[in-house]
Amino acid sequence: MIRAGAALALALACAACGTDRPGGERSPAGREHLTVGAITAATVPAGGAVEVAIPVNVADGFHVQANPAASEFLVPLELRLRPLPGVAPGAPRYPAAEPYRLQGSDDPLLTYAGTITIALPLAVDPGVRAGRVALRGTVRYQACDATRCYVPSEVPLEIPLVIVDGAGLTPTSSP
Repeated sequence: MIRAGAALALALACAACGTDRPGGERSPAGREHLTVGAITAATVPAGGAVEVAIPVNVADGFHVQANPAASEFLVPLELRLRPLPGVAPGAPRYPAAEPYRLQGSDDPLLTYAGTITIALPLAVDPGVRAGRVALRGTVRYQACDATRCYVPSEVPLEIPLVIVDGAGLTPTSSP
């Protein structure tokens, strides 16, 4: 756990912990800290369940705060989904964090870097009609480099689902 003094230092170093707070730096124009990779369409029967893998790529030279983050003052990577009738997402499973020491800090942050995968369990109600649907949402994150953290940001994502009936059949046309 991060000590109170170190937490204050992190909060000052990572002044971008909230978009309504002054001092947060925005990323340079055209520079993406994080992207969501291609998500493979999952086929699931009505009344069934499936786990979807969501690939997330953190740009070279950056890391993002893990979920959970090392301090309440930091913004963890978070999958946020909009409701889709008949599809119930479970709790996302985030990967294990890697410690990272920000220059000038005594305590490590808990971070992700490179490519990680978020596992998302989904359950489909038995009465859902067969067809193609998409679960939409965002990945919220706070990126940092070796010396500073940036204003939290969001990247949109779409999880394609093919819902089949009990016999494994889908309609010939999308709804």
